[in-house]
Amino acid sequence: MKSYTSIFSFLLMFVLVMTLAGCDEGATVCPTTPSGTVSVVCLPDTLAGAWTLKLPGGLLAVGAGDSTLYNLPVGDYSIAWEPLPDYATPAPDTLSMAQGSSIEFQGVYQRPDGDTGTINIDISPEDATWSIEGNTWFVTHGTGDAQLTEVPVGTYSINYGPYPDYYAPQQKWIFLVRDEVESVVANYRPYLNLPFPGSPDQLMANFQTVYESMDLHGYWEMLDEKFLTLLQQSTTDEFPDLGATLDVNEEMRISERMFSGDAVTDPDGNLIPGVRAISFSVFRALDAWATSPSDDVIPNAEWAPFEVQFLFDRGQNFSTLKVDGIIKFYVTSRDSLHEGVVKDYYQMIGQWDLTNSGFKSVEETNWGSVKALFR
Repeated sequence: MKSYTSIFSFLLMFVLVMTLAGCDEGATVCPTTPSGTVSVVCLPDTLAGAWTLKLPGGLLAVGAGDSTLYNLPVGDYSIAWEPLPDYATPAPDTLSMAQGSSIEFQGVYQRPDGDTGTINIDISPEDATWSIEGNTWFVTHGTGDAQLTEVPVGTYSINYGPYPDYYAPQQKWIFLVRDEVESVVANYRPYLNLPFPGSPDQLMANFQTVYESMDLHGYWEMLDEKFLTLLQQSTTDEFPDLGATLDVNEEMRISERMFSGDAVTDPDGNLIPGVRAISFSVFRALDAWATSPSDDVIPNAEWAPFEVQFLFDRGQNFSTLKVDGIIKFYVTSRDSLHEGVVKDYYQMIGQWDLTNSGFKSVEETNWGSVKALFR
């Protein structure tokens, strides 16, 4: 249909140009300066419904399927659609085009068999935006709560727009069947207002908060651009595509997928259950903060060993992942103006995984391998 439409559009423009070029000064469809654009869209896009377009002054254009007509005069345009077997014919329509603007006619051919349903959208905050599309011609968008009726049956995805200082909900998929009502509830999560990280200890307290809250924005804010996670050999043996470290971009991708709460697929196509909740049963420093030597894998940074026990709840149908052992955390600081005063602003520059690994009734594994699942 695309090839046919392109050829048709060229021929139609040729006819229009030749017609307009031959007009005299009294012709109402021969403006001194052609003005705008008229688009014709036929849905579903697998069809090529025929149409007749009436231009200002009475000139007619005929076509089928999608077309775009350029340099047309201002005024009123009317379209009429031809019937197609097994479809209800779109209603005629009239639109007015102003100087320098564009208009679009949309003809939607629907089967008159009643294979439709209803989608209810309940969104908070109420002025957040959303869009919906699927495997039918039906595409729309809106703001706030909505009830969409006479939606063709099929599979649809709902996506949510950005909202200042909030996390947008994850994309939602629904399957709509005939005469059914699908309700979608979407709640945006506010960013956390974390305390200023003016010391290594406050940064580590914030680290626990963002993980247990699965606060992606807060975690990304605390990562230095040179951040590294140092992996154990057992992790690199199990996940050879990772190498020996995770850089800041890999860390951000992993945390985004882990904190989403949704099931994901790994690079091999294996399904990884989503994390419902994260809790730190043990999280305490075993020694004072010290400066790493210049020949350290993360040199000239402050570091301290922490005893940890992290639990990753994946719901009642899946085992809880348990991380138990030691992680060396590295932090660095820079000057930052806070409340009118220049203070040290701490960020995390590294994590060295020294946790244990093994398998028990609660699945116990090391820190790097848990991260690797969500790579």
